[in-house]
Amino acid sequence: MDGVPPVEDLFALIGGAGITKDSCVVVGGSTSGMLEPVPLALYATAGITRVAITLLYAGVRNVAILDDGYDKWVYEGKPVSTVPVTPTPVTYDGKVNEDMLVSMEYVYEAIGESIIIDARDEVVYNCIVREPGVHT
Repeated sequence: MDGVPPVEDLFALIGGAGITKDSCVVVGGSTSGMLEPVPLALYATAGITRVAITLLYAGVRNVAILDDGYDKWVYEGKPVSTVPVTPTPVTYDGKVNEDMLVSMEYVYEAIGESIIIDARDEVVYNCIVREPGVHT
């Protein structure tokens, strides 16, 4: 499936971070930053969401996204540590959930039979602006 790393690489990355399928993982990140020419802070949120979805796809059972991100957490004076953490690697043994992803062919066949929503910003949809990280 396009956009998803090979399962072996994904599992090695997850296991290298010390995550098991039973870990509780909270994904956080910065949700502030440049807002021009388009709301780039929203792309950070999209990246955070992508990480959470990828973990769920890989079989991690308990994944959450930090409400309003790291910046709000700090702004509210909640505890933060700057001590580096070295995770203890594990052999990750999850099972991918193939039902979470569909192919372009699947979408093509669903046209006219399903509601398909394109959630891109209008300027991206109309090819006025290219999303960060998009390559031709």
